Amino acid sequence: MKRITQLLVLLPLLNGLVSLPVAAETNDLSLSLVKLSVTAQEFDAYMPWQKRKPHGRSGYGIAVGPHRILTSEPLVRNGTLIEMQRPQSGERLAARVVESDHQIGLALLEVSPDVAPFTPVEVRPDRRLDADTPLQIVQLDNTLALQTGGAQVLSVEMSKLPAAPFPALLYTLLTDIAVNNQSAIVMSCDRLAGIVLQYSGNRRTAQVLPGSVIARFLADAGEPPYVGFAIAGFQWRPLVDPTRRAYLGAADTTDGVLILACLPGTGAAEILEPNDILLEWDNHRIDNLGYYEDPDLGRISMPHLIKFRRAPGERVPLRVMRDGKELELDLLLARHRNSDALVPENTLREQAPYLIEGGLVLLELNGHFLRARGSEWTRSIDPRLAHIYLMRGTSPEQPGDRVVILAGVLPDRINQDYGMFRQEIVASVNGKPIRNMRDIYRVIGPDGHVERVGLQGVGIDLALDTAALPEANERISRLYRIPSLRNPPQSSETDQL
Repeated sequence: MKRITQLLVLLPLLNGLVSLPVAAETNDLSLSLVKLSVTAQEFDAYMPWQKRKPHGRSGYGIAVGPHRILTSEPLVRNGTLIEMQRPQSGERLAARVVESDHQIGLALLEVSPDVAPFTPVEVRPDRRLDADTPLQIVQLDNTLALQTGGAQVLSVEMSKLPAAPFPALLYTLLTDIAVNNQSAIVMSCDRLAGIVLQYSGNRRTAQVLPGSVIARFLADAGEPPYVGFAIAGFQWRPLVDPTRRAYLGAADTTDGVLILACLPGTGAAEILEPNDILLEWDNHRIDNLGYYEDPDLGRISMPHLIKFRRAPGERVPLRVMRDGKELELDLLLARHRNSDALVPENTLREQAPYLIEGGLVLLELNGHFLRARGSEWTRSIDPRLAHIYLMRGTSPEQPGDRVVILAGVLPDRINQDYGMFRQEIVASVNGKPIRNMRDIYRVIGPDGHVERVGLQGVGIDLALDTAALPEANERISRLYRIPSLRNPPQSSETDQL
């Protein structure tokens, strides 16, 4: 009986898969769609003095100009070689990244002007897509022939992307085609309606970045310098507890969310305070769960209002309640910089700063280091590091703050009692407190050494024999084949700190 009931529940879904609304017959996308083959190589998260083995990725791109191709940023991230093929063609064309934004998951590529031009597609810039919108997912099969399938909008929400600090606007589509690679194209009546960023084969659903976000990215990338998408610079949470609302002086209204903290150096830090209640943003009422009524999308969470309705550099009117009194404020929007985070995502190709002294490997914690352990990294990493990243990874107490860690110890007789220390937070070097790798290099100077390392919560310093350090460093460098034991922060990075 239970099995029969399950079948009855599944029948409407199965019927829907064979009758999904399909976009009207599209133009010949063989002149616009390409298959991308990417060779990528990143620096090793635990041994930043060397790179990991190159690996390949494949996906798709769509022409948005005669020699420009749009694709997803994760596909080309850390790419050392990017090649593309036209449908049913063996010729490979080299491409380079013109602009990429890991905060929204998009990248713009360019090929040589000597290449035969592609036929660009028009982007559908409107935000309103619903279950009745005709959609078609387009990709290539194993023979590089065009393959299409119908799709239907299930939901729209702000969802966090992998290795991105803030959520992005994503549509969830039910589709009758098995998406075989990243960046499959979503079309609607001959216009680009979105790009697939993630696909679940079990659920037959795809998460799609819509044309409204794509259109804004392309307009921004077409007029350098690239401005990007805005952040407000504050942390918040829902405020539904009536007792808490009464304590904060907001018992007479059910609107508003609680401001927890502000990111140093942002517009929010200049005008907002912890325990403020945000009632309105840009003349939109914010309910106690953090949602508002969008004219195009309906009820959706407040980050959409911040990120996709405004741009960095603009000022936004706010209405807040502080100590029981309502205030009218203006907040200056900014763009999140990777260097501003307490735990950067480290999605760029630049080598991370590090220092190896007597086999002690010192570096700054980053998202790459944490996720290198796989999808279940929170179970295998030190809980303190996971907590810092998940709870306040984007919010340093002061500009320039980072989490310096003793990543591990390369075994040698100079450190024979320190092998058990790894993933420890470094609080001081040579008896002086440090906040980042820049501080460490300032403490030791150009010709000095790390003599003592103070670890947070340990209560003792790890001491090194300074007389034996030069010989030990040379031995460790030779034994472990480390080309350089020191990689100080580059001037461009330290200027941002």
